[in-house]
Parts: sequence; C-alpha cells; structure tokens
Amino acid sequence: MEHVENGNKDQLTVQETILEAAEAVFSRKGYAGTRISEIAKLAKVNQALVHYYYENKEKLYQAVLALLIGKWQVHVQSTQWIGDNPRQILRQFIHTHCAYHFRYPSLYKLAKWEELEGRDLFALPFFEIDVKEKIRAFIAWQRTGHLNPAVNVNTLLYLIWAMIQHFYSKSPEDLAYLLKSEGEPSKLQHEIAEQITEIVLNGAFKLHDEKASLLAVPPNEGSIPLSVWIPPTELPEYGEAAEAIRDHLSKYQDLKVTHLTGVQQLKEPPLHIRGAVLIVPSRYGEMPDWLLELLQEWTANPALITGLCVGVWVIGVEPPSLLLQKIIEEHINRLGGYTFPRTGGQLEHEYFKRFHILVRSMA
Repeated sequence: MEHVENGNKDQLTVQETILEAAEAVFSRKGYAGTRISEIAKLAKVNQALVHYYYENKEKLYQAVLALLIGKWQVHVQSTQWIGDNPRQILRQFIHTHCAYHFRYPSLYKLAKWEELEGRDLFALPFFEIDVKEKIRAFIAWQRTGHLNPAVNVNTLLYLIWAMIQHFYSKSPEDLAYLLKSEGEPSKLQHEIAEQITEIVLNGAFKLHDEKASLLAVPPNEGSIPLSVWIPPTELPEYGEAAEAIRDHLSKYQDLKVTHLTGVQQLKEPPLHIRGAVLIVPSRYGEMPDWLLELLQEWTANPALITGLCVGVWVIGVEPPSLLLQKIIEEHINRLGGYTFPRTGGQLEHEYFKRFHILVRSMA
C-alpha cells in the first residue's frame, strides 16, 4: 500500500488515513527507518496532526501493530481444522492462508523487520495455542495413517508458512514470470496456493496403500489404544504393585491395552496409540537409567510424545517418589505431552480412574 486517499470523509477518518499511511511506510522501511514526516506526506495531513492523534512514533507504531494483529487474530480463529478429511482441511487452510498473505502483506513485512531487530511479532499466547492444536492434528493424522510418519510434525506447519511467505510480496508480473502463466492477480495467486497444496499433499500425505493400512488405527470399534510400559526392574518387590496397575487398566473395556517392556518400544511408541502409562519403580526417588534414556530420546524427538496423554506412576517411598513423579510430569508437559498430576496419598485405582476419563476425553 503506497497511496492513501483521504479526501472522502465518508470512507476514512483522518485517524484511519494516518494509520493506513503509517502501515505503508513502516512495512516498507521498518521502525528505525521511518520518519513521521513521511507518514504525514503520504496521508496528506500536517505533521502536527499526526502528533495530535499519536504522541510519538512508538505509539503510532504500536497502534499499527495492534490493528494488524487484531485482523490476524480473527483470521487465525477462522482457520480452525474441523472435519475428518485431512487433505480437504489442509487444502482449505493453505488457500485461505495464501489469500490472507496476499491481502495483508504489511503484517508479514513488519514481522520480518521485527525479526531483524531480535523480536518475534507472533510470540503471542493465542497463536502458540493455535500452533499446538495444529501439531496435534498432524500427530493424529500420522496415527491414522493419513500423514507420512517420516514427516516431522513440529516443522511441517512452518515449512508450509515458509513457502507461502516466499510469494506474498511478489508483484503480479513476478508471479506470472515464476509460474510461466498469465491472468489476473487473483488467478496467479490461486495458482501459487494450488502449487503449494500439491507439494504438501503429495509429499507429506502420499503413502502406499499397504503402508497406510499398517499405520491405521486397528478397526476395533469403541476401543482406545493404550500402551502400558512396564520396563525391566532390579526392584522385584515392586513387581506386584506394577501388575496390579496393569490389571486395573485392563478392566476398562473401552481401552485396548498393549503391554510393552523393551526400551526400544519405549523410545518408539506405536503411531496409533492415544495414551500411555509409565510405571516407574524407584526405591528412594532415583531416576532409573532407562527413564533417563527415554526422556532424552523424547527431548531429541518431541514428535514421539507431543499430544500424547501420559499417565505416570512412580512406585517407591514417599515423598521422594512424588518428587520424581513431578519431575517426570513437568518434563513431559514441556515437550507437548499431557500428564495427569498425581497428589500425595492418592491410591493407584483413584489416579487411573481419573486418568481413564482424561484419555477418553482426548480420544
């Protein structure tokens, strides 16, 4: 936006005209390179009038950011992923997101200026929540066999945005040259969105039928796949307690319980599981080697744990065992998993009854 009309008072107020001019100049030159005199000239108003509405350049800049981020928040909230067709959901998301970039390029230009100055314009709580929700959707699609398991779900969304952001500021002439095509800007922009969509869907989603069937959730209607991990332990006195927990979980008819024991199984959980239980024998709150190895693996590859509902039960002497329990829970939560907190004095069947409710709500 390089030209601002302010002659028609029915269309724009003086303040709106100043904001539009400021948006154009800030996005082109950044905060440091912008002068109030340039904004006043583009808005065709006296510089004193700009200061009348906005005390200084910083307040004017913040007003522009607030306006753009407000529009962007509405856009983010309108792109919720609803439905059971991942390809259709992602196609619509890419096309909608491309259209928004082309319509409001100033926001993304300002974001680049902010990044160069060491700030993140998009580091906002509602956006972080939206990103986590979309990553959970990717994980769910992997577990149902729709999304290639080799795809890193934590980077896929950013790769999609990166492709879109390469084109949003291109002129129609540049788009026509890149596409080797002709037509109205809207047609060229649609072609770009379609190209990005095809690359994503055929690169990340295209699986051989045989492999997809192996990754799909077992057709056991009404069951929730759950892995219960009971690793080998040198503390045999806790074996009975571990077995009691496993037997308790097996009584829930809507859970399809798979018992795992190997460390490699701990590192690479089956893609179809909806929840997992870690039973951790620890006499005085010491962290077993296998658990340390597992947490390191999950830290290096958080896609294995992101979005997974995890129950943790440390078997040992309180309060040291509860301290270890809290450490494990906090670590898993930081990686994007969900743990159900255990309280002091809580019995196993009480904890796992509530854990069962949580797994059901997230299935």
